[in-house]
Amino acid sequence: MKNQLFKQTLTIALLIFFFSSAYSQKYQKMLGDSNSWSVYNSSYTWNYFEYHYYRTKGDTIIKSINYKNLFFDGYGSGFLREDTLAKKIYYLKDTGAAEMLLYDFTLQVGDTFKFVNDANFFVHLTVTKIDSSTGRRVFIMKSNWNGHFGSFPDSSVWIEGVGSNLSLLLNNLFYDPDMNIVLTCAFKDTVQTYSDASYPCYSTTVGVEHGIRPNPNITLSPNPSYGNYSLNISENFTGEVLIYDMLGKVKYQANILDKNKLYINLNASAGIYFLKVNSADGNASSMKLIKY
Repeated sequence: MKNQLFKQTLTIALLIFFFSSAYSQKYQKMLGDSNSWSVYNSSYTWNYFEYHYYRTKGDTIIKSINYKNLFFDGYGSGFLREDTLAKKIYYLKDTGAAEMLLYDFTLQVGDTFKFVNDANFFVHLTVTKIDSSTGRRVFIMKSNWNGHFGSFPDSSVWIEGVGSNLSLLLNNLFYDPDMNIVLTCAFKDTVQTYSDASYPCYSTTVGVEHGIRPNPNITLSPNPSYGNYSLNISENFTGEVLIYDMLGKVKYQANILDKNKLYINLNASAGIYFLKVNSADGNASSMKLIKY
């Protein structure tokens, strides 16, 4: 009787251990209906300090495969998809490009992952430690880069359900020994999934996506600034100038009548904004604006 009771107790204990272990190791999905990642990019040598953001919005089917549309600072930057069974994230630069494995969350300690970006810059990331104490696996990676196109941090971190602590992608950001790239925060379906307490988080759960590109005949200086800018146009121009915040709210509006310069005083809090120039003949241009 005692022996049978011991077996039953042991069986229950093993089941509890099994299910609690299975629950703690449950894969934390990265992509939801919408995601956003805020990235701080700086260089003291080049006097370069600014925030960027990635955001997913909507779906696209390419070759019978469903992808999330990815935007970088409001401009189309490729496509993402997640294989939740394989625990892998894939990136597609454009509809004609080859799919690239971006994250593999099945890696074990000692495994090496080869990351390659658009410029054929690659870095080998070797897993040195995996921590599951927070309910999601955190991969500590040691870097071994090929020396082309700058440098790479000696170590980085992959966070299941979030991505790299450096940035979702490095394709849009150049890295050199003086460059600092940090993922400041991340959101999934408006719920914050990551935050770096050393940096402010500019929420990008709602943003403005642009189907237009900067016009080389229109420049803004200085950018960044503390709020005073000079908009310069190569020839006399008639139209409207608008500045939006990352929620799509208009923070500045002015009309230009046959002029080639506009002085802007942006009375708004520090952050990332989008300047849009609408000409009287229906053409439009836009650019990113940063206010300290």
